[in-house]
Amino acid sequence: MKNRILVALVLLGSVTMAQERKTNASPKKTKLFSLSPIHSDITKVNGLVMGAGHYENKRIEHQKVNGVNIDVLHPAPLALLTFGLEIPIRLLPIGLTYTNNTGIHVLDKSNENVKLSMNGLNASVGGFYEGTNFNGLNVSLIAIVKRLNGVSTAPVVNSSELFNGIQIAAIANLTEKGNGMQVAISNVAGKFKGVQVGLFNKSGDQRGLQFGLWNRNARRSLPFINWQFSKKKTKSKSKSKES
Repeated sequence: MKNRILVALVLLGSVTMAQERKTNASPKKTKLFSLSPIHSDITKVNGLVMGAGHYENKRIEHQKVNGVNIDVLHPAPLALLTFGLEIPIRLLPIGLTYTNNTGIHVLDKSNENVKLSMNGLNASVGGFYEGTNFNGLNVSLIAIVKRLNGVSTAPVVNSSELFNGIQIAAIANLTEKGNGMQVAISNVAGKFKGVQVGLFNKSGDQRGLQFGLWNRNARRSLPFINWQFSKKKTKSKSKSKES
C-alpha cells in the first residue's frame, strides 16, 4: 500500500512540474495579422504584417511571413538623405569600376542564419536588411537579401547572394549568383545566366547577353552589346612554359 501511494505521489509531482514548465514557457504563435517589428513570441504570420519594418532581435531565431508585408515607417530613407548619400553615389558607376573577376561582395555581409523568410508581396518605404530570404514581388527603396526568387524593384539598390528572376533598380543590382534579368544603371554579377541591361554591366562568369554603354565579362569588354556563352579558356602553366 505504501509503495502504491509513493508511486502515485511521484507521478503527481511529475505532472505538476510539466504543467508548470508549459505555463512558464513562452508559447510560439501563428497569427493572421501582426504589427512590425514582429514580437519575438510570434514565429509565423499567414496574412498581413504592417508597421515599422523588421529589425535584428537576439531573441528571435527565425520568423516567417506568408502574405503581404507593408512598412509604412522606416528610417532608411532618412538615413540615405542625411549621412548615406555616398552609398548611391558609389554604386552608380560600379558596373564600370568593379575589378573582381570571379565574384562580388554583396551588401549582406552577415554570416548568420536566415532570420526572416518572406513569401508574397512586400511594399516598403525602407526595405529588407540582411538575413532575409524573399520569394515573390518586392517593391522597396532598398532590398538587401540573402536569396531572392521572383521580382524585386528598388529605386536605390538590389543586393543578393543568390537570385532567380528579375532585379530592377534605378542605381544598381548586385548578386553573387543569379539567373534571369538585371536592369539598372549598373549591374554587377559573379556567376550569372541571363541578360543584363544598363549603362554599365559586369559579370565574372556569364552565360547570356549584356546591353549597355559599356559591358564586361570574362571573355571581353565591348560597348553597346556583349555576350558570353561558354567558360573562358585559360592556358595551363605547363603549356606557357613550353612555348
